Amino acid sequence: MNDDLPSSNEDGHGESDKKSKSIRNLPPLETGGSDARRGFDLQDHVAAMYCIKMLTDSSLGEVWCENQDDVTLIWENGAGERVEFVQVKNNRLDSLWSVAKLCERESVQPPSSDPATKIQPIKVKRIGSSMLERSLAYDRCHEPCCFRIVTSWQINKELQFLSLAAEYRATVPADFASLVAALRRHVGDFVSPNGHDCEFWAAETTWEVVDSIDSLRSRNILAFGQYLALQGAFVAPDQIEELYMRLVAKVADASRANWKIDREKKRIRRDALVSWVADVVQEAMHPSSKGSRKLRTKMKKAMLPKDSIDSAVEERARYREEMLAQRYFTSTEYRAIEGEIMSLLHTLRTQLDSGMCDDPGIAFHARCRSALESFRESLPSERRPHASFVHGCMYDITDRCTHRFIRATA
Repeated sequence: MNDDLPSSNEDGHGESDKKSKSIRNLPPLETGGSDARRGFDLQDHVAAMYCIKMLTDSSLGEVWCENQDDVTLIWENGAGERVEFVQVKNNRLDSLWSVAKLCERESVQPPSSDPATKIQPIKVKRIGSSMLERSLAYDRCHEPCCFRIVTSWQINKELQFLSLAAEYRATVPADFASLVAALRRHVGDFVSPNGHDCEFWAAETTWEVVDSIDSLRSRNILAFGQYLALQGAFVAPDQIEELYMRLVAKVADASRANWKIDREKKRIRRDALVSWVADVVQEAMHPSSKGSRKLRTKMKKAMLPKDSIDSAVEERARYREEMLAQRYFTSTEYRAIEGEIMSLLHTLRTQLDSGMCDDPGIAFHARCRSALESFRESLPSERRPHASFVHGCMYDITDRCTHRFIRATA
């Protein structure tokens, strides 16, 4: 992100624009940097969370990814559209989130008035640079708006009012007044382009703590699976997880899209998302009857050579023959080994998606095979299958849509 901030006068007052435009026609306040992200971050899983909500809540019409704020939600009702600006913070702080941290402004070094002097001017706090002010600055469209802060770090007592449900806020007016007074001590009478101050922000903001990426990811997968079940799509748990990661990749692609070139790519609409989910579920539930087609496609995408692909197809065929014949182990024993292999591959795939592992397709394929060989050697001799079995198992899992050798794509 760059440091573009809304205009304000020397006192921190924004000028209210009586001719404010629709949110659909306003360029983002901040651009750049999103395409440099490695793997998927908390922001992507938060956007995916709202996409899943949009599947079941018809009042949520669109989810925008880094189009205005980190995530922008377009809510629809009989009176028109309402815009919710969502900031996502994954900071690991030394203490809980506080009013002081929320309102902390950036320190900047003003240019020296006398180039000849060696004395540097004292740093000053940049008006409009705090987290609260950046959030409030999005109040510049003619649609009514509200705000949301989503963090992985807990908040302290003075911010608890923002975490209360709307129906409880009216019961604690003293808490609201106390919060507004604390905010005003830090940001003064700074206002948005539409002329609203920190009192408006406090009244229209919700603070949500989602804990870690892993916990949010797990909750999202559960919610996504429940939605699929309601649609009559009874896919396997490992397939639900892979379909969810494709959804995360979809919102990540939207985040990286260039607003100036194609703003529509940054906007995910409810009808289009419902159709996309139906298509990918159909693909997972009813794969092509042609043997190992998905396996071949995934290995080609990973830029693996043809001889490696042919060998993988053959190992998968031998694995499936072994599973049917059950010459050495019982069905239960086979399934136990397969379960451990699925868990190992899941760990490797998660490292790839998160950016912990930066391997290209060929290198990641080699990493997977090496990890499987280490796993096989770790088994007691009486439970140790031959190498082609564990590798064939991986290729069978890949063909079933739950493993791959590149990061998830939509």
